[in-house]
Amino acid sequence: MQNDVKFFVETFQSINNPALKLAQFGYDKCAPSASFSHFRDFYMIHIIVGGMGTITIDDNIYHLKKGDAFCVRPNEILIQNADKENPWELFFFAFGGSMTDKLFQKTVFNHSHYCTLKDDTIYLLLKEILEEIQLNDYTEITCLNYLLKLLTYFESHENQPAISKPKIFKSSNKDISEWIKDYINTNYAKPIKVSDIAKQLNINRSHLYRIFKSQNEINIETYIRITRIHQACHLLKTTNFSANVIASLVGYNYYPNFFKHFKEDIGTTPTKYRKG
Repeated sequence: MQNDVKFFVETFQSINNPALKLAQFGYDKCAPSASFSHFRDFYMIHIIVGGMGTITIDDNIYHLKKGDAFCVRPNEILIQNADKENPWELFFFAFGGSMTDKLFQKTVFNHSHYCTLKDDTIYLLLKEILEEIQLNDYTEITCLNYLLKLLTYFESHENQPAISKPKIFKSSNKDISEWIKDYINTNYAKPIKVSDIAKQLNINRSHLYRIFKSQNEINIETYIRITRIHQACHLLKTTNFSANVIASLVGYNYYPNFFKHFKEDIGTTPTKYRKG
């Protein structure tokens, strides 16, 4: 993929957020039979974009090739070996922080050390990130954005509530309302449209509004907002992320909207809330 680059790695020493951080990003066009052992205190995911090789974990050997990816968990020993005839080339990224265990559990690597890529869209993302990092064109926020995009790609379908629909024709209004709240509680960081929820449930949007409000005394948009602001309060007290970063993490793309909603709901600004 990278004809002019054999090896590149960037370690983000200036970013030291205890909750979630991109610790390292790199690319390696390995030499034939190159071998490397991993034992680290953070998570690392490798994406194979060319060639082939093996990984060894607990005396088990796995043969992987272009189109596969594998992970190394904290304090775990993994040995990777490039093929002698067709050595692999890899992108890799490492991440850590108090939020990582929970995020990692939502990926395809939760029950396996390797997977097959679902499509090749990640190649363009990796190349874009590499080029921007090589130009030193990044900030703490852009690094967090890189990490979230990469983890989203590896998100397990098992953890997406939209994949598992409730049995609408056998569900009560209470069941439907609870499903909607579970969906919002899981996906508040993403753009959420009521029309998309209605489509998922195959229910008329207006009827969906009535069902939810009859069970909760508030509408769906208000519940989304309350959930996001509640999560923002938690992050303000438990992390040192800036208010701008937290706004993005809880689903706000426009900070002034976040600031307005936060002050209306909590009665003070994010900065004063953190200091209080």
